[in-house]
Amino acid sequence: MDSRLYLCLNAWLQTADHNYIAGRILWFDHFETQACNLFWLSIEQLIKILILQQKEKEILEANDDLDILHKKVAKYAKRIAAFHGFEELRVKLSQEYPGFNIDKFESVFKKLEEYFFRRYYVRKSTSIYIFLIDDIDALYFCLRKLVKAEIGLGTIDEIFIQRKNRWQHPLPSFQMAYLNNKHFQTRKHTSINYLVNGKSYHENGSND
Repeated sequence: MDSRLYLCLNAWLQTADHNYIAGRILWFDHFETQACNLFWLSIEQLIKILILQQKEKEILEANDDLDILHKKVAKYAKRIAAFHGFEELRVKLSQEYPGFNIDKFESVFKKLEEYFFRRYYVRKSTSIYIFLIDDIDALYFCLRKLVKAEIGLGTIDEIFIQRKNRWQHPLPSFQMAYLNNKHFQTRKHTSINYLVNGKSYHENGSND
């Protein structure tokens, strides 16, 4: 993958991870509507990353500098489900990944979509079940594992490494990524070496 596109999509991945973690913080503080807004955005961003990483030849031009490319990627992504609709996202994802099926998550998608559109006042009652968080976690990590290794580490991958090696998180709230989360895991990513207290660590996305 061209290093410029890698940098763009890595920034998107970091943002998706941050939205997901912030969503879990709000969820466990009983702000379910606000949490679902962030969950929807994080999942929509992941799906768009998956589509964009397949469009390298369509997006890149030899004379694109990084600022131009960031704008092009954002503009291209806006054309993917411009109105934030589940059906359009599902169709476009299936076109790029014919063997990958997310139909089992349809009810989760639709509940998140409903709550995303409730970010404005809706004069209609609704309900949500507290254990939906388990299905949201499953959906997020099901999609996330398809992000190409070349895109590098996202915040979730860094948190996994910190937790695995029992290092202190830079932000205490990072623990919310894995609190009561049986689906929490890293993904295959480019190899990276750490030197901590004179000891060398090598990481490539192994879940060990």
